[in-house]
Amino acid sequence: MMDSSSPRAHAVRTLGRLGAVLLFGWFCGGALAPEARAHGGVVMPPPPPVDLRAKFREARLNPPPPRTAPGAPSSGTGPESPAGPEPAPGPTTPKVPGSGPTGQPAPGARTGAGLDVSLPNDAWDHWWVANRPRFLELQAHRRRLAQPLTGDQAKPVGALDAALRDEIGALLHAVLRADKGTSVDERSAALIAAAKLGWKSAETRELFLRDLRSPVQEIRETATLALGLLGDESALPLLAALARDASLAHSVTGERSIDDRTRAFAAYGMALLVRRSEPEKARTGTEIARATLNSMLDGSLSSRPELESAAIHALSVLPLGERDAWTHALPLLESIVADSGRHAFVKAQVPTALGRLLGPACAEKLSLWIEDPATDWMLRDSAELIAGRLTLAPLAKTRMYVSLKTAYERNAVPGERAFAILGSARLEDAETLRRYAEQASEGAHLDRPWIALGLGLAARSLAARGTEPVALREALRTGFRRAKAAEVRGAFAVAAGLARDTDAAELLRRAFVASTVTRERGHLAVGLGLMGDASSREMLREALPRAVRDPEELGEIAIALVLLQDRDATPRLLEMLAEGRTISTLGPLATALGRLGGADAARALLALATDPKRTDLLQAYAIVGLGICIEEQDLPWATAFAEDFNYLVAPPTLYGTSSLLTIL
Repeated sequence: MMDSSSPRAHAVRTLGRLGAVLLFGWFCGGALAPEARAHGGVVMPPPPPVDLRAKFREARLNPPPPRTAPGAPSSGTGPESPAGPEPAPGPTTPKVPGSGPTGQPAPGARTGAGLDVSLPNDAWDHWWVANRPRFLELQAHRRRLAQPLTGDQAKPVGALDAALRDEIGALLHAVLRADKGTSVDERSAALIAAAKLGWKSAETRELFLRDLRSPVQEIRETATLALGLLGDESALPLLAALARDASLAHSVTGERSIDDRTRAFAAYGMALLVRRSEPEKARTGTEIARATLNSMLDGSLSSRPELESAAIHALSVLPLGERDAWTHALPLLESIVADSGRHAFVKAQVPTALGRLLGPACAEKLSLWIEDPATDWMLRDSAELIAGRLTLAPLAKTRMYVSLKTAYERNAVPGERAFAILGSARLEDAETLRRYAEQASEGAHLDRPWIALGLGLAARSLAARGTEPVALREALRTGFRRAKAAEVRGAFAVAAGLARDTDAAELLRRAFVASTVTRERGHLAVGLGLMGDASSREMLREALPRAVRDPEELGEIAIALVLLQDRDATPRLLEMLAEGRTISTLGPLATALGRLGGADAARALLALATDPKRTDLLQAYAIVGLGICIEEQDLPWATAFAEDFNYLVAPPTLYGTSSLLTIL
């Protein structure tokens, strides 16, 4: 139903879209990125007094000079070292171990979950890396790896026993007790790892409280988040006070006011705490958190859009229940969109929140926003992205498809065409899927990664319901064969994995051997893992020595080996760890071992973290690896915040150089 436009017309739209992305990135670099960590947080200026679309051509012809990203991790020697001013954030971030195909920010707690601002703003990788935990199901695969085996089968990976967890807990507490001699990276990593472990919860909470008084912004906000991640209900009043900048928070921190970044992390922490609470306590906690977030969204903070945006995202992941979502959240969020005094950036977070809280019940409202050209483009983009997650009845599905078709054809702003492709494919309309299958190998270059991803998701869903997606799998194979660019081939590789197209395995194996592009090799590895191609195990294991030179490839191969239930990968990485001598080698190995998990990996990382001959930075890597190793939830703790969020206009505390989604 979505006919392709003429090549010339599409070329014009493509240039316009690229220009818009450049211009938007320019504005983000100056207005949305977290440049400062001082009290008061980042206050964004009002929207630029220009029509972005009128500036497409100007931005394309005269792009702004690139901004320089911080070139190294934090270098403070402890909490007594105040944070100096950061260089202006830029389009790239340092690549460190354990990354997804997109790399990560600096190590320590900021060793990221794979969302990397170095990619083009409209790259398909952003959506994939943010949303893939629910499709990878790594924790379930790791549990199966930990099961003991008998006979002549390989040694099991092994689960962490109580004694080993005690050793890890003692190490983390020692790092957090130290007043001197630990780097910011080590301390931040230890805060998050200790919160995940939950060892001696009351004692851990007291250690976190100490770091709320740190002069280092990263440590303060990480300690605030860790309080929520720990799941200790007694911390809820303090988190609420931190979020509100109330007197209790002043007495605990020793500050006269709480800076906006710490307040934002307190909002996130409240939501995490409530989600981790025991069911009988969650109701009271949810009411406290909701009341706190409502007070942050009553209009009194309208001059501080980053803080309001963080509060909306925290509200969006609270377990409100249908009644509270309708009676409390919906009127509040609707009033924000209707408020002419609210920043457009804040309004753009509302569709994401409504989709998470109300599900299919908000479909009509999303459709109206998507169709109306008078709706701010940032809000429209958010509506288009979140629409794809809704499970709709036939009539509502048809209605939403018409709305997304309108957005696809309009293609007037950054992300619009791509998000419409992805959303409409996820609706699984038969005619749309047929047309996308045709365009998979012949369509416009910039469309094809999104078409591939949409077809892969639709094929996965259809197969789960018992319908073999033969035509979609064939289209993905054809698209992969004809794709030339590495980023397009990577998208088709992941899509083939989602579709579990084992007939494509040989194609992906040959491409992996031939490719020299690390990001593409990472996507190929994950595609093979998703389709369960056991024949790839040895090939991927043998690729580890080469991959250790590039952390993004190593991290993806580690994920693939977990998906393929490879019990020989951990011993191989342990051998490489013993042979390693430099940070550039040992760092990637430490976080890759964390992804594989198991007792052997944890013991090796524990030894690395306590070795006095190792550098602070390498020990921080080891602690990050331990933090990954010990996480037991079915999905990573930040998943709820990452699913279907609009990364083009996300608040800096959620997604940026130093943000919630860059924490493992």
